[in-house]
Amino acid sequence: MAKKRVTRKQLLKEPDEFITFTGRMIQWGRDNTRSLVYGACAVVAVLVLIAAMGYYKDRQERASAALMGRILSAYQQGQADDTDPALLLSMVRPDLEQLVDQYRRYPAGRQAKLLLGHLYLNAGDADNAITYYRKALADFGKDPSLRPVILNGLAEAYALKGDRAGAITQYEQIAAGGKRLLVDTALFHLGRLYREGGQIEKSRQALERLSTDFPDSMYADMAREQTAG
Repeated sequence: MAKKRVTRKQLLKEPDEFITFTGRMIQWGRDNTRSLVYGACAVVAVLVLIAAMGYYKDRQERASAALMGRILSAYQQGQADDTDPALLLSMVRPDLEQLVDQYRRYPAGRQAKLLLGHLYLNAGDADNAITYYRKALADFGKDPSLRPVILNGLAEAYALKGDRAGAITQYEQIAAGGKRLLVDTALFHLGRLYREGGQIEKSRQALERLSTDFPDSMYADMAREQTAG
């Protein structure tokens, strides 16, 4: 039986959480048993090296942040102009790929992977969306605010491919987060996906948990209607 393809055209609603820059200081710790021999010359040499590397690191981070700022401006303008998702992707992809390739050690380089996942998803390219979401998950998998965002994107991408099992796996990981971000969204989609797969009892349990734990959710009324029927 052919799997039903699900089309999606929705960008993530939490860009502010995504655009989070975290600076890191380079730490040096090097023992030198001959410091008394080299004296002041060695100290000066080390200080010059530290200063040079610190300047380079700061410059690189500033450059990557500035590039991300330009990308986000173009991205937001494209949204405001209702630009076709595929065209918007083509407009910013070269700069995002530059961030991923040249600034992978910096926050903007890591965050570029997440934005690429979003853009590929909205352009209908599920395979590339999954690729970049997986890369983003490797970077941000322990971040309690970004992890559910990335898993939700992965679920959307698997659903776009018609891979119900893949989508369910991602939503189940979000739902395991108690009452955290996007859990109500995950439960709603789990209720639908379980039902489509003939798992009626699991669908009912997901929707009942949604209406009980998240009574103010935008999905709560629909969940109550489905479980009452």
